[in-house]
Amino acid sequence: MITGAETETGAALAVELARRGAAVAVQYDKSFVRAKELVRSIERNGGRAVAIRADLSDPSAADLLCKKAGGAFGDVDIVVASEAPPSAAREGEEDAQSIADAVRDRLLAVLSPLHAALDAMARRGSGLLVHAGSGEPAGPASEAARAAAAAAVVALGRTAGPLGLSTHTLVLGTPQETARGVAHLAEGAAGHAPAAVGSVMQR
Repeated sequence: MITGAETETGAALAVELARRGAAVAVQYDKSFVRAKELVRSIERNGGRAVAIRADLSDPSAADLLCKKAGGAFGDVDIVVASEAPPSAAREGEEDAQSIADAVRDRLLAVLSPLHAALDAMARRGSGLLVHAGSGEPAGPASEAARAAAAAAVVALGRTAGPLGLSTHTLVLGTPQETARGVAHLAEGAAGHAPAAVGSVMQR
């Protein structure tokens, strides 16, 4: 399950994982047309994909997203929470409240789907949870949310690791580099590599 089909990183992740044989459920919020085109592109190349709408600022919507993804393709083995697209209006604001509101929205977009998948993965004793972003320059809210999400994923790893789950943050140079990094982690998980707790890769 991959969030952020409306972002370059989310789309690159979906394409790369589908190319390597994964069935992917892609989350979108507002742009159905863009998400549907992503699904069609994957299907034209022989992959399997479905688009699911969810507002990840609502944790209950993230729970429903996981259930729908599982209904489409079976157990969700991998959740990749890509960073939410920045709001041009909020990124342009510099007052404390605007930055705090934007950080909250972006942090929930990362953490809600990871936490929503945790219980089912823990019952199976396996799973991969990834916070993914690109290393491209961003505004103050994006940078603050990225740092907070990375710290939260490390903390999540302390709970998830003993249960057999792997947690990672990848913030690499481009969406394509991030997608290849996540695909490498996914292949390691499929090969039953030892769980990694809260690893952070940034460049």
